[in-house]
Amino acid sequence: MIKRLQSRKGFTIIELIVVLGIIAVLSAIMLPMFANSGKPQEAAAKAKSFYYAAQSVFIDYKASNTDAAVTDGYFKFEQEGATKCAKDAHDGKNATYLYVMAHAEPEKGFTSVELSVSADDKTSVTGYKCMQTPAVQTSGELLDALNSYSTTDDYGYYYALVDSQCRVLVSYWSQDDINILSDDGTGSGAFSKSKISFTSNDTIGSSIVGSYPTSYSANDMDMFFAG
Repeated sequence: MIKRLQSRKGFTIIELIVVLGIIAVLSAIMLPMFANSGKPQEAAAKAKSFYYAAQSVFIDYKASNTDAAVTDGYFKFEQEGATKCAKDAHDGKNATYLYVMAHAEPEKGFTSVELSVSADDKTSVTGYKCMQTPAVQTSGELLDALNSYSTTDDYGYYYALVDSQCRVLVSYWSQDDINILSDDGTGSGAFSKSKISFTSNDTIGSSIVGSYPTSYSANDMDMFFAG
């Protein structure tokens, strides 16, 4: 019995190194998959939450500004010394849309919101636009109103497209900001894409993006144009 036990061999150093190497490779492949397994659902949930929060905020704003002209929109803001707002189609011009991007940080809620309006000569069928040179607000009525709906686990970037009647048409959420989503990856930088399209139902490039209503992420619909 003693001789039989002594004749058994253990793993050699080389065999152990090979096994550890295989484990390391499998871990490198599987860990990101497990880490992102719930991300699409989280992104969609955050987009939905922002959709209803933003809709409530803008409905309240419209109700308190009933004297605003219909074609001039109800929600107005200052950008580069001028008053801007979304507008209905009129006088041969296409409708314009208010673009909102709110940034949230864990335990802090929404810390900034960027606002801009689409150009009336670039409106697509779906109305998606990328609004460059936004007005940045780090305080004020809109930010306070959005924060009344925020939670301690809010983080990332929340996007919404709003028409002149304060209706939220679609909302998105991503951990990445517009500069990353609009970068074509060639080194040209932000807004180098001609348009920002979903590469799958829940990704734009390598960025996971949630949308609400969820149908807006299907069929390669554009998030908005970048030019």
